[in-house]
Amino acid sequence: MDIMKAPRAQQLQLCRLYFYMGFALLPVMWLVNAIWFFKLAFKSPPFDEQANIKKYVKLSAFFALVWTIIFVMWQVFFHLWRIMSVTLSGARHKVFLQSVRFLGRRPPKQGKPPVVPPSKKVLYNVVHVPWMKPRDVKELLWRRHTYNNAVVSMRALFRQELKLKDEAGLGLAAMKKLEEEELNNLVAQNELRNQLNSEARANREKSEWDDAKRVILQEIEKSLESERENVMKRKEEVLEMIRKSENFVTAANLSDKINEALDNPEVMDFAIDLQGKQMFNPLPVKYLEGTPTRQRGRLYDKTLA
Repeated sequence: MDIMKAPRAQQLQLCRLYFYMGFALLPVMWLVNAIWFFKLAFKSPPFDEQANIKKYVKLSAFFALVWTIIFVMWQVFFHLWRIMSVTLSGARHKVFLQSVRFLGRRPPKQGKPPVVPPSKKVLYNVVHVPWMKPRDVKELLWRRHTYNNAVVSMRALFRQELKLKDEAGLGLAAMKKLEEEELNNLVAQNELRNQLNSEARANREKSEWDDAKRVILQEIEKSLESERENVMKRKEEVLEMIRKSENFVTAANLSDKINEALDNPEVMDFAIDLQGKQMFNPLPVKYLEGTPTRQRGRLYDKTLA
């Protein structure tokens, strides 16, 4: 079982269980070690030598000490690993939460540029106006003032004209009202036109449907008439076959029909020339008489007869 995936209370219980199990296994390991070494000492001849027993006792104590050191180191490393895992898992959880929180953050859109001092090009770009004559400067200044006055007068005149148009009902509001009225009239005319078109379309569809229905009914009537004629024709054929069935060959009259066919043979072995004249071979006989003909193919060739 993974300790880090369990709840905190269960983690503590598992750690305590592992700790107690380690302390319980330590005396068992000592006992097993002592029994094993004493068996080796008892088996090693001669038994009465005290040096042999002391040697194995020292080895047993040494290996018990080694087992104890290994166990203590395992307990220490286990608890250190648990503490580091919990700490790192908490740190990972915090980093993950922080990354998730900042996952949807986007840098804001750029607005106005920052307020920065002017560049050296602007600061140290001194404009040197070329020298002009004083009378030329006065003339240009007079022209500039004349132009500005004319523009101001034209603006005032335009404002006055707009005011007069508004008072007379020819201003922007009146134009908007006229445009709205014109738009409403056009929409009404369009609605009327659409209604007339829809009525004409409905009448046209109705007439087309009536024509299609008439054609379908005519086709149905024709098919029924043809079926009726076919039924009458088949009925006559059936009746004719019923009448002819009196002369059909059955098990009762089979021998009579065979004798009748042999006595009255019907010759279907004939040829037809270009004028439609039928040329029969000699009539067949019931029993062969005389020498049979030596030719079996090309029965209508009279040259070999």
